[in-house]
Amino acid sequence: MKIKNLYYGIIGLIAYYKQTKANKVNLKATKANKVDVVTVDDRELSIHYIPDMNKRGVAYGAIFVFPHLDKKTFIGVDDKFYALPQELQQAVIYHEVGHYAHGHFSNKGFRYIWQQCVQLGKIAVASEDQKANLLYEFTMMTRNDNEEYEADAYAVNKVGAHAVAALLLTFYSLYPSEELAIRYQKVTGEAIETSSAFLELKKQMAQQFTSIFKDAEVVSIETL
Repeated sequence: MKIKNLYYGIIGLIAYYKQTKANKVNLKATKANKVDVVTVDDRELSIHYIPDMNKRGVAYGAIFVFPHLDKKTFIGVDDKFYALPQELQQAVIYHEVGHYAHGHFSNKGFRYIWQQCVQLGKIAVASEDQKANLLYEFTMMTRNDNEEYEADAYAVNKVGAHAVAALLLTFYSLYPSEELAIRYQKVTGEAIETSSAFLELKKQMAQQFTSIFKDAEVVSIETL
């Protein structure tokens, strides 16, 4: 089993390197892309504009921790972040600060990184019908629901439940998932699908959809 993991780990490292090189991923925090600073327990945590984090499957905001390289920790934000209202931007920032304040990344050392490489290697050599299950397994392996709840609670304490609930509602409207539904209920005490906020959002989206096609020219299918 250990030999197999070594094989998959090496494959995963190669796949990660090739993907990074091909996509020219830049996750570096520099003075040029620094946009703000937030104070956490008397320590400053810088915020940087890192649009390339989308190429790693991350959107809106994320905390980057490199304890074994340059001991650099910072928050990255992208274009989607800047499209959010200011109240929701603050919710994103303080959710990530919550991860930092609770030390969620302090125990993720080389063993954690190696486990990720092994899983990436398994995905790289898997058949197409196996990839979906392996990707789901990979997501579950690297995600901790309790850490998300703690980060949400920290954000609620800093910016209020309304902002955090609005952020979760926005995410849920784009990417419905059981995890987001549970997090929303923990913050508000309401089931998201029956909440007044969600029902109002659905109504607004339906009205926008109707208005888009209200004055649209009717085109025959033969002309398409």
